[in-house]
Amino acid sequence: IIINADDGFTGTHSITLDITISASSTPTNRAPVIDPIGLQTLREGETPTIQLSATDPDGDTLIFTSDDLPDGLLISGTTITGTVSHDVVSHPQTSRTITSTITVSDTQATDDTTVQFTITDVNRDPIRDFTVQTTFQLGPNPSTDTIDLNDYFTDPDGDTLRYNVNTGSTNCDGSDPNISLSGNTVTIIVPNNPSESRCNFAIQVSDGNGGSNAVSLRFETSAPEPAPTELTHNINAGPLIIHLSDRYPDLDSVLLRHSLNCGGNITNDGSINSEATLRITPPTSAQICDLVISRLGSFTDTIEITFTGNTLSNPPVIDPIDPQPFNEGDTPNIPLSATDPDDGDVLTFTATNLPAGLSINNERITGTLSHTIASQSNTPVEITSTITVTDLVGTTAT
Repeated sequence: IIINADDGFTGTHSITLDITISASSTPTNRAPVIDPIGLQTLREGETPTIQLSATDPDGDTLIFTSDDLPDGLLISGTTITGTVSHDVVSHPQTSRTITSTITVSDTQATDDTTVQFTITDVNRDPIRDFTVQTTFQLGPNPSTDTIDLNDYFTDPDGDTLRYNVNTGSTNCDGSDPNISLSGNTVTIIVPNNPSESRCNFAIQVSDGNGGSNAVSLRFETSAPEPAPTELTHNINAGPLIIHLSDRYPDLDSVLLRHSLNCGGNITNDGSINSEATLRITPPTSAQICDLVISRLGSFTDTIEITFTGNTLSNPPVIDPIDPQPFNEGDTPNIPLSATDPDDGDVLTFTATNLPAGLSINNERITGTLSHTIASQSNTPVEITSTITVTDLVGTTAT
């Protein structure tokens, strides 16, 4: 730098200064400046692209961040992007305003601005679960079945679902079922139909906010299984039980009659109780018999019964019982035992003249001996009781 001095007349002088400027070891950083962002109006499910911008006096690389953007949105580089979550607006709200802070940084200094988002609710249709079966085997008819419709649909917005069943058009190729709806449960009553049925019916669902969906259900019923005309029963297994109400559901079982024909020996042995159950005592030997079930003037059914097993002709043998000394008030527990040469025969114990307070229970003499058996003189009283064992055909031993 040259500096000149002049006195206004003829006197002058000049000097030259040399100045050296060196760079600072710690230069001063200047903060970036973020540009404002206008109002953003979005809908749930929308995928926006909102550009962010800022300047830095030092030309530094800038980074944009935010930790309070609406759910589903994020910052990628210099852009707000993503998909607005359907959980941002909760029913019954129709919109929601969210204010977010956007920050820009050059790693040393920051600047920020706010952006306002107005999010509009978007209702979604109920979703059908395609993994749940839509074809059912309900038979054999008649039958009653239920279907829970909540197994088929969910609502992504958490709305309460309402169902409607089109019962006016079931497109059945057999007898039309009785279909009813209560809440989310469909009840299907298939009538007694001698053939198979295949039906379709539609179910509509709505969420009460304009969303809807539907599913078509198909069910098939098989023909009723015919009652078997042949039965096999082991004579050693005790009485043969036949449930007439299951076998003849459309008949009044109380009015039915029966007879058993075993090789020409016809008997009405057996009884029908109030539960419409027929109890038949087997013959004493293996053979084939015909059981005839009838109702006067309207119905006859013949069942061939093959009775198998060993002939039940040998009497049982009861094991002896030693004398039993007790005091009044004692609680005896005396086991009873017997054998029968007929393998598998059923044995039953009974008793007469047991001391007061005792009885037979599960093949044992049990109870509490009465205090009125002996006299006050403390003289022992001897009582003789008879124990009888009876097999399935009535032969006994004592």
